[in-house]
Amino acid sequence: MMRWDIINTLISKYYCQSYLEIGVQDSNCNFDKINCEFKFAVDPSPRKHCDFIGTSDDFFDLFKEAKNDPYDLIFIDGLHHCDQVMRDIKNSLDHLSLDGTIVLHDCLPTTEHMQLIPDHGGEWTGDVWKAFARWRSYSKVKMYTVDTDYGCGIIRNGYQTPFMSELTSHEDNLTWEFFTQNKNELMNIISVEKFQELMDK
Repeated sequence: MMRWDIINTLISKYYCQSYLEIGVQDSNCNFDKINCEFKFAVDPSPRKHCDFIGTSDDFFDLFKEAKNDPYDLIFIDGLHHCDQVMRDIKNSLDHLSLDGTIVLHDCLPTTEHMQLIPDHGGEWTGDVWKAFARWRSYSKVKMYTVDTDYGCGIIRNGYQTPFMSELTSHEDNLTWEFFTQNKNELMNIISVEKFQELMDK
């Protein structure tokens, strides 16, 4: 099951009518595979189709001013740096429909090298996992990660028991050792089979 399968399953489950992709780059990679009535793509340096050429910060600033309708599903796959992903999650939550969903790619690096900043080529997830982990310190969201395609993090409005305090979730404390020791609980990892069970309910 790939990220577009996860997204399309969520779109079907929650009857999503609008879809926003942050970091489309090459639309063949994911955007073109999404089955949704209204789709919008954002990227500062797209290789193919893109509706807004610019950073996600710029897009959300303009979106806020325009007071557009919120999106039902937002896929975040832009700059894979913790601080940027934190902003993308916050902005997405601010512009998400009440029953909407955020999907966050590359949450489960398999080696320490894979998550080092900056991008060094090859298999690279960046430190997206740190942003997801930091949001696990908040109670007013519901979060889990599907163990497929380098980890697809799911964020929805709701409630969760915080994994740690805001203080201990500071980025400086989120070391690779901490990640490997606490990964399952920290990222609230579920299998593809469990995800499919949740979607079938």
